[in-house]
Amino acid sequence: MAQRFELTLRQQTKRVQRPRRPGNLRIPTRHHCFSRKRRLRFLSLRFKRKHIRSSRQRTRIRGHQHASAAKFHISQPPDLTPFNESPSSSLQPENVSTLSTEGFPSPSLPPEATTLHSPVDATSLISQDEGFFDGYESEHTDCEGEADVENGRAYSPGQTYHLPIDVPQQEIEFLMHQIWEKYSLVGQNLFLAPVNTKKIHNILDIGSGAYNWVGAMAGRFPHIKVTGVDLFAQGMVLPPNVRLRRDDVELPWPAQDKYEFIHSRDMVLAIKDWDTLLRSAFQSLEPGGSIELQEIHYSPQSEDGSVHSTAQPLADFFSKIAEGLKTLGVDLHAITLLAERMRAAGFINVTTNMSYIPISRNDTQSKTENDAATWMRTAIYCGLQGTALGPLTRGLGWGSQEVEVYLVGVRDCLKGGLQDTKLPMYVIHAQRP
Repeated sequence: MAQRFELTLRQQTKRVQRPRRPGNLRIPTRHHCFSRKRRLRFLSLRFKRKHIRSSRQRTRIRGHQHASAAKFHISQPPDLTPFNESPSSSLQPENVSTLSTEGFPSPSLPPEATTLHSPVDATSLISQDEGFFDGYESEHTDCEGEADVENGRAYSPGQTYHLPIDVPQQEIEFLMHQIWEKYSLVGQNLFLAPVNTKKIHNILDIGSGAYNWVGAMAGRFPHIKVTGVDLFAQGMVLPPNVRLRRDDVELPWPAQDKYEFIHSRDMVLAIKDWDTLLRSAFQSLEPGGSIELQEIHYSPQSEDGSVHSTAQPLADFFSKIAEGLKTLGVDLHAITLLAERMRAAGFINVTTNMSYIPISRNDTQSKTENDAATWMRTAIYCGLQGTALGPLTRGLGWGSQEVEVYLVGVRDCLKGGLQDTKLPMYVIHAQRP
């Protein structure tokens, strides 16, 4: 009788995944004598300890490439307050103290109003070290080959615009856009002029920069064609109803282009001839069309017009910026005369709305005002180098090292105990008859 033999099959063991040796990791010669087990252990421990990442995994914080999806993951503004002050955490706007020269009311924001940008916290824009952007290798725009690199920053060719156009400056512009939306009379409405957005079809934005306002307007009103004109095209990804034009707004405008609304923001550091610009805008507006200028007057002061002693270094800084820009043909304080110039250009119904944004925190201010102070002070702090290099080196003949040494005292002022210091914010709008 034949015997049956049952062979027990050997169960397959689960294959152990061995750690792979990173391509950029070399075993030192002194460890070649190790056994395989010890070498693998050495590799795994070193890999874990160093947390080596491949070049594909490395990321860098860049400027936002889409107006509706900024690459910032931020929740609250940074704390630049001195130790004896208590920071505030709320970011929701309440009531900012305002002064309207012609009784224009502060707009009320509907509860459902939303911004097209992610919340911003300037902690990603500022280093805790003494120097700002220490070790930062300036990232130029997509048109890097056309930009002029000067003192480590990228500028528009021709020295017609004296602020940088690189990624750090674009981040400052984005931060300023958030400040205008959160803590100004404009708010999330984006403008104050009496414009019926249901009946207009063409809007022009003068000096679009990083196209923050252009992208917000185009996203909110997809039926309107929004044209942004600037000296330097940034190559952003924007909604389909946006048209970008590279041009100098102080040169003659195309006669065939007509708009129902013309907007400009933060151009006081750039424009040399406001009279020519306003006349060109008047000719390009349709009858009944509106123009609006949104500017910050960089003159630190109390509401009575005096300068607090703690803000004197900051006031001196902007005085030197004004002096350097004046040499280059730009009037930093032109905002105080723009209403009269608009009337001289032929505009009617000229309305000036002024509010104050604080840059100092104190217990007597509301939570919203203290938050606004933190944001505005951060924007100034982060933008010190970009604001100073052009006017001081080109206008006053300073060296770049001299500028950096001077900025140390201004940074100390901003990080110190500023008291009773604000900046006036102007929104001036008018109509063509």
